[in-house]
Amino acid sequence: ISETRKQFLADISHELRTPLTIIQGESDMALRGDQKSPAQYIDALERVKEQVVHTTRLVQDLLFVARTEDGKVPLQKRNIALIPLVKEVCDEFRLLAAERNITISIDFVESELMVNIDAGKIKQVVTILLDNAVRYSYEDSIISVSVERQHGQARLKISDTGIGLTFHES
Repeated sequence: ISETRKQFLADISHELRTPLTIIQGESDMALRGDQKSPAQYIDALERVKEQVVHTTRLVQDLLFVARTEDGKVPLQKRNIALIPLVKEVCDEFRLLAAERNITISIDFVESELMVNIDAGKIKQVVTILLDNAVRYSYEDSIISVSVERQHGQARLKISDTGIGLTFHES
């Protein structure tokens, strides 16, 4: 196993342990001791649900990487409007970002940008990037998301103040 793969597996294991620990703790708290108020049960269930959504996202990421390495990622391309898809993902992360006083700023030069892509895969990639941006950005910062047409192609850019990931065009 390569060092990169070992590190990736270690990172995923760590990332999965945290939400599972929270889910177990919330469940134990709800089941332990005296009867709780309906509000206390609802609070616990909301935290469990948040962690299940987060864990599901991590498992989807892991499955995506595994399928990519095997060359088994089937694409279901169709023409879609890219900007509403990106806005939807940004909206999903606004509450999580707000908890850390992080603002997600969106900038779209065009209101309509049609692209022939696998919407599910692109949404997954944008989700992974925004999840990392929110998770690793400093509090009280801004995450900038932009989409523009450049040389006949759509270009998505996500900038943040975190520790950073650098991608180079090939």
